[in-house]
Amino acid sequence: MPLLASAEAGQLTKLDEFYRDVQQIDQTGPVSVAGRWETWLKGEQASETNLDKRTLVIWLQKWVFDLLSLKLSGKVWYHPHKHKELHAIAARASLMALFDCYNELLRIKAVAQHPLNPRLFLEDLLSRYARTLKGVN
Repeated sequence: MPLLASAEAGQLTKLDEFYRDVQQIDQTGPVSVAGRWETWLKGEQASETNLDKRTLVIWLQKWVFDLLSLKLSGKVWYHPHKHKELHAIAARASLMALFDCYNELLRIKAVAQHPLNPRLFLEDLLSRYARTLKGVN
């Protein structure tokens, strides 16, 4: 399998796990999810999948964008195959909290390439997302 195809296949597998994590963050908690995502960044597959902190932030940005779009227009842009799941999450999140979260993700993406502690970076990222679902900022 060519390297690019291997990386894409590896990212698709992680993307499926990402979907599960962002949908169940209320049950699993941001610290637990951050630990799992940290293993993605540090594992030997990380170099094969080209998975880094910036990619995870972009994935979360697209997810939150779809939540916003669904609340505002009823449309899902990036994840139409997850419309039902997004609808359930959007129903319990406030519009302002989603806007705030999206803006925070823009700022976080700017420092994603910095050699910050990956675990703390991910815990902060996921805690902000989890707070958004509760409507707390």
